[in-house]
Amino acid sequence: MNVAANAAPNLKRVLVVVLTSMISLCAAGELAVPNACMIIYDTTRPTAVLQGETSIRVPQGTPYSDPGATATDNMDGDITARIVVTSNVNTVVPGSYSVTYSVADSAGNVSVTVSRGVLVYAGDTVRPVIVLRGSPSVTVEALTPYADAGATATDNVDGDITSRIVTVNSVNSSKVGNYAVTYDVADSAGNAAIQGIRNVKVVDTTRPVITPK
Repeated sequence: MNVAANAAPNLKRVLVVVLTSMISLCAAGELAVPNACMIIYDTTRPTAVLQGETSIRVPQGTPYSDPGATATDNMDGDITARIVVTSNVNTVVPGSYSVTYSVADSAGNVSVTVSRGVLVYAGDTVRPVIVLRGSPSVTVEALTPYADAGATATDNVDGDITSRIVTVNSVNSSKVGNYAVTYDVADSAGNAAIQGIRNVKVVDTTRPVITPK
């Protein structure tokens, strides 16, 4: 007779009898073992909660870093480490993607699946725009200090990027001639604006003064 072969079925029957008895005692309120009834009757789903936004925009070709999610259970507590994440995000190809999160507690209760939408959009190829403050052509009297009016810059993605403008001012008001003040700027994607140029003409219109001896 194979004792080992018969042991497993017998053990199963014993476990079934014990579990059935515990359920009956729980129903009658007569089970004295602490928390045992709670374990038997745990049918509450754990809860998964997104971290960060429910939808995220990512430029094409940019690495995607997911903010993740957290999970808690009425019996197990913090079960964030058990979360199963499913993602089809591919930042190489523009399109709509999703990241889903689900988790199960020790009793096998599965949370409601939560998801995050990820939109991968085509790379930014639009130039920022430079706008001169004041006139594009200025006349300055020789030996008069020249104060440039400056310029502003905006970008379709970065917004106001005036602070990034690189200005080259070659005006020398001590010497009559034509000069240029140039303005350059690039956005975060590396798109360079069409250069802004202000023409500055230094002139001498002051009459000479004759001083008698």
